[in-house]
Amino acid sequence: MKKQLCFLTLIILLLSNDYSYSQNDPILDSLQILLRNSKNDTVKLRLRHQIGEQAMIFRPGYWDSIRIDAKKFGIKKTEGDALNNLGYIYQHLGDIDRSLQYHKQSLILLMEIGDKPGIAQSYNNMGTIYKEQGNTLLAVDYFHRSLKIREETHDEEQMATALNNLAIVYEDQGDTAKALEYFKKSISYYEKFGDMEGLGYPLSNIGIIEFARGNLDKAREYYDKSLAARLKADDKRGIGHCYNNIGAIYNKQGDHQKTLEYYNKSLEILRLIGDKQGVSFTTRNIGECYKNLKKYDLAFKYAEEALSTAKEIGYVESIERAEELLSDLYRATGQFEKAYLHYRQYVIYKDSAVNEGTRKAALKKQLQYDFEKKETLLKAEQEQREILSLAKLKQQKIITWFCIAGGVLVLIMLILAFRGYRLKKKANLDLSEKNIEIETQKHIVEEKNKEIVDSINYAQRIQHALLAGKSSLDRNLPEHFVLFKPKDIVSGDFYWAAEKNGCFYLAVCDSTGHGVPGAFMSLLNISYLNEAITERNISQPHLIFNHVRDRLIESISSDGAKDGMDGILLCLDKTNGKVSYAAAHNAPVLVQNGNLTKLECDKMPVGLGERKDSFQLYHLNEMSGSTIYLSTDGYADQFGGSKGKKLKSKHLQEKLFEISGLDMNEQQRVLDAYIEEWRGDLAQVDDICIIGIRL
Repeated sequence: MKKQLCFLTLIILLLSNDYSYSQNDPILDSLQILLRNSKNDTVKLRLRHQIGEQAMIFRPGYWDSIRIDAKKFGIKKTEGDALNNLGYIYQHLGDIDRSLQYHKQSLILLMEIGDKPGIAQSYNNMGTIYKEQGNTLLAVDYFHRSLKIREETHDEEQMATALNNLAIVYEDQGDTAKALEYFKKSISYYEKFGDMEGLGYPLSNIGIIEFARGNLDKAREYYDKSLAARLKADDKRGIGHCYNNIGAIYNKQGDHQKTLEYYNKSLEILRLIGDKQGVSFTTRNIGECYKNLKKYDLAFKYAEEALSTAKEIGYVESIERAEELLSDLYRATGQFEKAYLHYRQYVIYKDSAVNEGTRKAALKKQLQYDFEKKETLLKAEQEQREILSLAKLKQQKIITWFCIAGGVLVLIMLILAFRGYRLKKKANLDLSEKNIEIETQKHIVEEKNKEIVDSINYAQRIQHALLAGKSSLDRNLPEHFVLFKPKDIVSGDFYWAAEKNGCFYLAVCDSTGHGVPGAFMSLLNISYLNEAITERNISQPHLIFNHVRDRLIESISSDGAKDGMDGILLCLDKTNGKVSYAAAHNAPVLVQNGNLTKLECDKMPVGLGERKDSFQLYHLNEMSGSTIYLSTDGYADQFGGSKGKKLKSKHLQEKLFEISGLDMNEQQRVLDAYIEEWRGDLAQVDDICIIGIRL
């Protein structure tokens, strides 16, 4: 899990592996047997660490538990490795800030114990992140630090990774000759050690350079070699990116059918393994292909997904290319104002990614490295000569000093023994005083903590008082259930109800944030819902959402803050039996006549967003015997299962359809038990709210 390479951004981006472990691996079987039979905690910790590395376990919770135990036992090497792996995992989950935080913590620990291979690996991992964020200066600096340590320790296998990464940075800066030199050096090392997974990287990178030069046959030759290596290594992410590259060749040749065939094969693999950056790049390429076919609806769909994913992970070059495509699409469809806005964003990101000053800084760093390397060799030779000349003189002095040292040592031991006695006596006195001080501080902290928790618990009682009351729900919804699980004591999710003029209104909403900030937002949102219905006499759900949005923008978004809520507002007209609703991002799910349907919703929040169109009013007809579910995104976004991945909305919908025939109370119990089993030992990541209604 520790090897990490960055990749050229012309066609593809970051590659890595995420394997679940094989039941037929004899090494893993042996480690598992040793773990079951071991009684010593530190031995068990080291075995868990080896199993995680061998099986390529990609769950944050697994490595976090190893980190905690290693810190507890004071095993800094194992703690540093666990932090490094957490940084690697969170980088590929798109949480770049957390990834850098873990890598920096790992680097500090490894420096404390002088673990040069580990330090070199941390430099390399941080370099890949800085490179993809467009911070070329830092990327080059960290890659050079990594390479320098690899050469000092003669770690040729890992030098291949460092050479590949440096080659990519030089290619980004336009120095193709320097890039090819480094790629070919990298290939020779990978072939020497038979590393098929690593070999796929420089082969594909050279193919990308040939593609950029217009040598399509040569590019295809290198892509095919890279694909063969990755198939041998079962490198799923690498296979997905090779398909993407081959699709780019067909796109250049004007064969749109083959282009889309390979792009879609790539996208299927990249989505399966959760490679967000690869998904952003491939969806952008598919959008480009549909633009050339003048299928603009599909082109916009894929281009917007590419931009959204790129912004989510914060990689500059992916954002730049998606903005450029959207500008071209809006210009092709005659929407020139939007075309100009996206083109301006494209220019901003392009300028931040590449400039001449950065190129010169990278070349200067290379010259500095070459000079330091030669200087180190000269210095080593001079030191060797000095050592030989001084060796004889030191040998003559050793005997004399040995006799003197013996007498001095006896005297020192006597002095130290007496001094140790006095220090021990003083230390015992100091320890007693410190214990008293610690107990006092502990008592103060416990008191303060109790006051804070009591305050939050009181806030919980206030929030619960504003939620929809059980009597109101039972009176208006004879058959229903409510599953409400705040992440913390108070919640950003809420469910609210009101009755007015023969209509019953029910809202299930997700406010910005969770915990105390989310609870404040939920109280504000509830007050504006009440204001709309009871004070302003607004009766239609979509107009109620419009009013709440206007009030939120007026009160808290004057400085551009995009706080508000997503949610569903349902209206049951008890006079004529009609059902209508409005929905912001979250869509209701309907089970009717043995079929499940995800209903329509507006793709905008109740609050400041990119759009400020009026919310739509949706009507539901012939609802007798149907079951409708209103939910926030917290249930679907929970991490868990055997691989520590998100549950996702599709999985939730399948579960709702499966239990829709049960009694409503039983449905609530099944959903609660299922999410707890899915979550396992992982923390709850968001508030959860689901309401089911049988009409």
